[in-house]
Amino acid sequence: MERITIQSDIAEISKVESFVSNICDNHNLDRYFASITMAVVSAVDNAIRHGNHSVKEKKVVIESAVVRGGISFSVEDEGEGFDYQHHGHIDDDATGNGMIMMRMLADEVEYSEGGRRVNMLFAVSGIDEALANQRCRVLKQFSPAQVLNV
Repeated sequence: MERITIQSDIAEISKVESFVSNICDNHNLDRYFASITMAVVSAVDNAIRHGNHSVKEKKVVIESAVVRGGISFSVEDEGEGFDYQHHGHIDDDATGNGMIMMRMLADEVEYSEGGRRVNMLFAVSGIDEALANQRCRVLKQFSPAQVLNV
């Protein structure tokens, strides 16, 4: 699991973008970068503005983990939480745009900790770390000539 903690300051968003970029680079997720970044940044923006009310002394924690079938990101603030079941609907006037974007870009979105934490799963095939490591061990048993049938 990878983690970054930022202050509740919109100026810190660039750190989050770099965090997501590094994770996407490390796992060859270039084609998913824009979707993941937009969803995570929306969650962080909500945490800063609505959760922590832009109080710089309050922190926002962003975590990422490779899971079977994809990659997950969670964003947690130090606010009081909110009733997430009554926000972020397409028919809301000006509220919930970030929540709508997260649901449109992530494959799964779940809230916990009374609405202080959002967990997003991005279904990505081919990045199961354990399986990749197992395949590398198998490949090391063969010489290049055996692999190429030379």
